[in-house]
Amino acid sequence: MNPEMLLAGRSEVEQLKLVCRVGYPYPLDAHAIEWALSPVFLQHKAQLGIEGPDRDKLVDVKREMAVIDIERKGRRVTQSDCEQYLLILSKHHLIHRGPGRVGRWLINPLRQEDAIPNISNVLAACATGDTADMGWRSPMRAGWACINAGLPDHALAIWTWLLDISDAGEEVAQGMFEDVCGIPRFRLSTCVGLATTYRMRREVQAELETRAKIRELWDPVYYSVGRNRIVESAIEEYRIDPTDERKETAIDLFSMLRRGGAGSATEGVREGCLVALMMARYVFGSPLAEFTGIATVATRR
Repeated sequence: MNPEMLLAGRSEVEQLKLVCRVGYPYPLDAHAIEWALSPVFLQHKAQLGIEGPDRDKLVDVKREMAVIDIERKGRRVTQSDCEQYLLILSKHHLIHRGPGRVGRWLINPLRQEDAIPNISNVLAACATGDTADMGWRSPMRAGWACINAGLPDHALAIWTWLLDISDAGEEVAQGMFEDVCGIPRFRLSTCVGLATTYRMRREVQAELETRAKIRELWDPVYYSVGRNRIVESAIEEYRIDPTDERKETAIDLFSMLRRGGAGSATEGVREGCLVALMMARYVFGSPLAEFTGIATVATRR
C-alpha cells in the first residue's frame, strides 16, 4: 500500500502516531509537525488569515526575521527573544506549505521502497571501499533512509564509515567522492546522522560524544543553515543531560546565530525558527512553545 493510501481518512494526530510507529522522522521535521498541530499555531493561523501558499512573500518573512535578529544582536538571547520567532515560524509555514499542516513530513518515513537500491549500493561500498560514480550525497541519503525506516544497524554502518572518511581528511574524502564541497560540511552532516543513529540505539554516551564533535565545527561551519544544526545539537545535548553548563552553551551559541543573515528564505528561515522553538521549549520552558510531544517523544525514545 502506498503511503498516501495508508494515511487517507486518518486525523493528522492519528497520522502522526502511525508514522512514529513505522518510521523515525528527522528531529527538526518532528518539531515542525508538532508546531503545525499546536494550539498556538492554530491561533496564529486564524489571526493571519493566510489562505494558501504564496512563495513570493517568503522574502518578506525573511525580512521580518532579520528585524528580530538585529534587535537581539550583541546580547544574550532571552526567552522573550525566542518567543518572537514563533509567529514568524507560523507565517513561514503557511506561506511556504499552505494550510495543510503535515504534508510530506508524514509521507517520507513511509516511502522507503525507492531508497532500497541506494542503501544496498552504499552498504556494499562500506564493505569494499568502491565508491566509483558515487557522489557524497548518495551515502547521506542512504543513511537517513535507514533512520527513517527504523534500521539503526544499517544506519550505524553507513555513518561510521563516513566518519572514518571525514577523520582521514579532505584529500581522502575528495578521492572517494568527486563532489565533496568541503570537509566541515561533510563532517557536520555525518555527525548529525550518527548522533541520531546513536539516539535510536539508546547509546547515550556515544550520542553525547558525537554531539561534542558537532560543537567543535562552529568556526569552520560558517554558513547559517549549518550553524542551525550545531545549535539544534547543543539543545539536544541539554535535553539528554540538563546541566547548567549545557544550558549556557546552548544560549551562547544561539546568541551568536545568524549574525551574517538567515541564508535562504526557505530552509534558512524555517530551520532558524524551529531552533528558536526548541530553545523556547527546552531551554527556557516557555508555555507558548507547548505541543503534544507525539513526534518529539518518538525522536527521544
